[in-house]
Amino acid sequence: MNQGVWHGATGTAKLLGMRIDRDRPDGSALVSMTVTDDHTNRHGNMHGGLIATVLDTAMGATASLIRGERGAIPFSTIS
Repeated sequence: MNQGVWHGATGTAKLLGMRIDRDRPDGSALVSMTVTDDHTNRHGNMHGGLIATVLDTAMGATASLIRGERGAIPFSTIS
């Protein structure tokens, strides 16, 4: 299935400059972005909340590629 590369696929991805590649040979998704000073904490590292956002985007993009036997799309929640 050719899903292609999405640039700014969602409002959040667009705001942060994320690139979402869903056309990988192993069936995974890859999310990448260029980290600027606007994305860092006071120590100059990528902000933890932003790391969580990138992880959430990658997991969601990968999960959306998986369909069950009945065509259902799996999802997960964190509480």
